Amino acid sequence: MTVQAKDLQDEWSWWAGSNDECFSCGPFGTKEDAIAEAVAQGDVYEADEPGDIIVEYVHVIETKGTFYDCDECGTVQEACDGCKSSLEQGEATFQFKQVRNADCVEVGRGKIGETRTA
Repeated sequence: MTVQAKDLQDEWSWWAGSNDECFSCGPFGTKEDAIAEAVAQGDVYEADEPGDIIVEYVHVIETKGTFYDCDECGTVQEACDGCKSSLEQGEATFQFKQVRNADCVEVGRGKIGETRTA
């Protein structure tokens, strides 16, 4: 999903990513949609467990007051040329004014070299 500046609004929405500091998939209306997009993009965290097991996780967060943090123009609601360039190249950095839910969800598990299942 490509995030456009117009999507950055002051409504509760879900974001997902491979860690609890960078949420690159969003905004979505539901937690499940955010998780599904992160998995589809491979934006997951992999952890090793004993017995050659790999477990995949997605971090999700429900936020309000999303805004884009631009190095060129500072924090903005409307994207400048620098913001638009970063958004188009998938290098967006988003900040959130409020958070009411955060979770780390297991999305896959399996032996090394095998297909992982949720």
